[in-house]
Amino acid sequence: MTEGDALSLGEKINIGILIATAIAIIAGPIVAVLITRKSDRERENRQRRLQIYRTLMETRGARLAPDHVRALNAIPVEFFFEETVLQNLRIYIQHLSSPLPAADQQDRFGRARNDIFLDLLFSIGNVLGYRFDRAELERLSYMPTQLVNDEERIRRVQGLLLEVFEGRRGFPVIQFVPPGTQSLFPPAPD
Repeated sequence: MTEGDALSLGEKINIGILIATAIAIIAGPIVAVLITRKSDRERENRQRRLQIYRTLMETRGARLAPDHVRALNAIPVEFFFEETVLQNLRIYIQHLSSPLPAADQQDRFGRARNDIFLDLLFSIGNVLGYRFDRAELERLSYMPTQLVNDEERIRRVQGLLLEVFEGRRGFPVIQFVPPGTQSLFPPAPD
């Protein structure tokens, strides 16, 4: 090889720059799309986790609400790699599945259930970056007594209606006398 046949250092640098530019032109948009898609997936995952946490926080005073139950059932999917959350969920579900104890033990059982639920909320909050303490989680919950009474009344009425429809209870029928009237019959015409 003669000196004329060899590429000069400047030519080699120019070829290297051309190759690097071609790679950047081709790979740049692909890498940008991949980074954007990964970022979108992470944001969507966080939003689903936040929705579960938000729902559990909103319904912590109404734990029989369908939204509350759906949120509990979504935890294993959305928090699959969060062992603390899954362990607290297992303990809570096991407690929910336990039969009610005798009447004299039900207050203690209910307090334990509440404590276990608060542990679950606390662990989910930690994963999501919320730093509530357990006392705040309990104290900042609001459930009007009237709403609790209404829900209990609705459950009682539903139970009674179910017994009527299943033929286990009769439907009472009585004569109704509107207030302020003396007779069931209208007055005679003049």
